[in-house]
Amino acid sequence: MVFSQKGRSNHNPDQKKKTLGVKETCVAVLRRSSRSDPLSRITSLERQPYRTAPTTFDPHKTKPHLAEELTTLQIHIMLSRRVQDTLVATPMMEAIRRALGNPYDPKTNQKGIISLGIAENTPMYPELAEFLEENMHITPNLLGYGGVIPGPPGLTSGLLSFLNAPPFHPVRPVEDKHLYFTAGCTALLDQIFWTLCDEGEAVLISMPMYGGFANDMHGRGKCKLLGVNLKGFDVFSAEAIVRYEEELLSAEKKGIKTRILVLCTPHNPLGQYYSPCSLI
Repeated sequence: MVFSQKGRSNHNPDQKKKTLGVKETCVAVLRRSSRSDPLSRITSLERQPYRTAPTTFDPHKTKPHLAEELTTLQIHIMLSRRVQDTLVATPMMEAIRRALGNPYDPKTNQKGIISLGIAENTPMYPELAEFLEENMHITPNLLGYGGVIPGPPGLTSGLLSFLNAPPFHPVRPVEDKHLYFTAGCTALLDQIFWTLCDEGEAVLISMPMYGGFANDMHGRGKCKLLGVNLKGFDVFSAEAIVRYEEELLSAEKKGIKTRILVLCTPHNPLGQYYSPCSLI
């Protein structure tokens, strides 16, 4: 059901007609749904009988909360079913939104939020900004498709020199075919989960973990998170491998197929590196 600006619906007119005020309809919709997820709200709305709302209804003059509810329901109906369970922010993402929307500043926002839950090295921002301003130059070759795929030649050669030198000492030299550029780690993980996993398949990752990984694997790939509890183990030791195996076998007994193991190094949030012996 989609409401027009005059409040009329495009529901089947052959159904029994019933006149309800717009506010009464919205309250009925929200009360009929015992769950809070958007899709259940849509289902209960679609079950409402055809009604003619007052012709004087104007969403721009309606009480703000009511107009917002109507607009939200309209948007939900227009969107695909596969995206419905991603429309409500998780508590973690809502907290991040709140923190980033009101950051502390000693001069302009002294009552703002100082977040200790976001991995940002803010003391380095002035130095990084100065360095980038002095050393980053925009050239014409960066403006075409070649600036994205396969990536700027200067960036590729610079990374190869950097990754094949100390302190990395890779067991196998890094080549340009090993590099893939995306707009951040979230975009990269989203592509990996979407490409390698079918819906419902699992991803192994140690706990504690960066909470954003859960959103990355569930948002589009619809993967299951298998958190590996490493309490009592050195998270970065070879001895911890037994816990990954236990979680893998436990998932298999439940009929869950595990497709990916995520190792974050340096670790977020612990900040340490995996040793070569642990990885090899």
